[in-house]
Amino acid sequence: MKLKNMLPAIALLAITLSVNAQVGQNLTAGSGSAIKQPVSILMQLEPIVLKKAPEHSLSPKKEFFGFDISKTKQQFPGLISRQTTWTQKGKNNPVATSKEAINAEQLVPLLVAALQQQHEELIEIQKKLDKLQER
Repeated sequence: MKLKNMLPAIALLAITLSVNAQVGQNLTAGSGSAIKQPVSILMQLEPIVLKKAPEHSLSPKKEFFGFDISKTKQQFPGLISRQTTWTQKGKNNPVATSKEAINAEQLVPLLVAALQQQHEELIEIQKKLDKLQER
């Protein structure tokens, strides 16, 4: 009986691992391109303060930082993924809860590109300042 209940979870895990392996192969193939205007992309995101702790959080904090999922989904649908959490509601009664969440890992390359762009701009500004001070 327990094996019968676990089969959907095992199938989901196998599919997830297969998709992750395919994505990993595609990313290492070198077919990507540079991110254009990363700072302007980041400026479109709207950070918010959440007054209620996320369901998965055990932290005693009263404020959390995040993004408005509905606005982010309209502007950047690729950042939104569906997360499923399994919990037990009684003996032998697993219940799946699914919700939309922002995949923060996808923001890391964008943040790095934005830092690089700003660093280049700072170097240019420093050079202009040095030229003005020489006069």
